[in-house]
Amino acid sequence: MPLIYTWWLLVFLIGMVVGSALNVLIYRVAFGKSAWWPASRCFTCFSAIRPYHNIPILGYMLLGGKCRVCKTPYSIHYVWTELGVGLLFAAMFYLDIHSRWQIQPAVWSVYYLVLMGAVPVESWLMLFYPCLWLSLAWIALGSARLTGTIPHCYGVIAGLMGLAVGLLMPWPWPTESLDLRLWLLDVSHGPIWGMQPRPILNPPPSGLSGHTAWLGISVALAGACIGWLALRFLGTTSGVLAFGVGMGAMMGWQMTLVSLITAAGLGWGKRPLAVRLPLAMLLVILAWPWLGATMWTLLRV
Repeated sequence: MPLIYTWWLLVFLIGMVVGSALNVLIYRVAFGKSAWWPASRCFTCFSAIRPYHNIPILGYMLLGGKCRVCKTPYSIHYVWTELGVGLLFAAMFYLDIHSRWQIQPAVWSVYYLVLMGAVPVESWLMLFYPCLWLSLAWIALGSARLTGTIPHCYGVIAGLMGLAVGLLMPWPWPTESLDLRLWLLDVSHGPIWGMQPRPILNPPPSGLSGHTAWLGISVALAGACIGWLALRFLGTTSGVLAFGVGMGAMMGWQMTLVSLITAAGLGWGKRPLAVRLPLAMLLVILAWPWLGATMWTLLRV
């Protein structure tokens, strides 16, 4: 079996572990509890959960879906989160690395090696950012399902990450193959690759050329402004507003705009916006290889 499929399986398993951690955050942060203390335990009898019972999915099966002490059933949503995040990570691995939808020049010339499992370091780092989007969108969706709103901290984290990536790793992708190790030793030439999905315009306005911090910050701020203006107009809660602004900074204005339109189409007035917005973002992130290409071709943005 080619090594690329081994990596695929490993990414899926990492996604399930991340999903297990997201379960903790969803059920604790949403109700104002500490995410770090105490260790995992039953919410009914407060007995500690053994480490091997925290293994994603397998631990749930070993316990029969119940607390080993008081026999209170555990929610099946724990399993769906672990499995769902694992599948999302595997899907993003396929899109970003296996199918090459971003057409990363640093990878293009050695793609035959990628298919055999020799994945460049740059590709792994680029995979991390959309997986972070997916994790934040999933955890916001889980929190909204429980409480009807989204904790402010998720929007703050997303906003800070979006600004940092815009400053340090702005659009576009590298125009030539460069050695990441040499770049780490010599920072004089600036970033060699970017994680943002699209620039503000194609081509960017004068003074905002590619691979500059100004362009990166502009993309992040444009996404944040789109999220703020749209959600302020809708009159949503402050937590959802903060999340929309933060994710807008991470995703850029095009993905944010499409996410807002998708959220409106998921059931105006039938589901809370706190649920529809992160769900729409999950769908748009996965569909962006096709949606983004369509916008790029038809709208030239």
